[in-house]
Amino acid sequence: MHDLNGLTQERDQLAAELKKNRGRMVQLEEAFRKSFEAQASAAIQAAGGNPALLLPIAMQDVKIFEENESFIAGIADKQGGKRIRDVKGAAFTIQDLVGEMKSSPAFARAFDGPSKTLAPNTRTRADFDGMTPAEQMAHIKAGGRVVD
Repeated sequence: MHDLNGLTQERDQLAAELKKNRGRMVQLEEAFRKSFEAQASAAIQAAGGNPALLLPIAMQDVKIFEENESFIAGIADKQGGKRIRDVKGAAFTIQDLVGEMKSSPAFARAFDGPSKTLAPNTRTRADFDGMTPAEQMAHIKAGGRVVD
């Protein structure tokens, strides 16, 4: 009976330790994801993209990988493995993913266009709405255009 009590206590102790370690692993993974999320947001902004729209999509492909007895956040392929950029085995980076999204017809609209300049005598709707009625009338009489 004595040995059984000792084994039960040891089992309970190991179960508590395992639960604690699992909790720490979840916290570690969350910390990795937040760090990678900040990098992804910066990469999206640098490419002229809208992080509010693109970040949730980009983060779907992020996974924590174990490599050389350490952990790294990276981009996963369709099978869940680490995505490779080239034949040399270089890792697919967040910048690569953002570039892929920018050239994709599905996501390109979430990036700045090549030019944000307006044609001469053209105002944006917000600009036009901010004008006085007299200025609006003068703009229209002069052949001005308003774009949304």
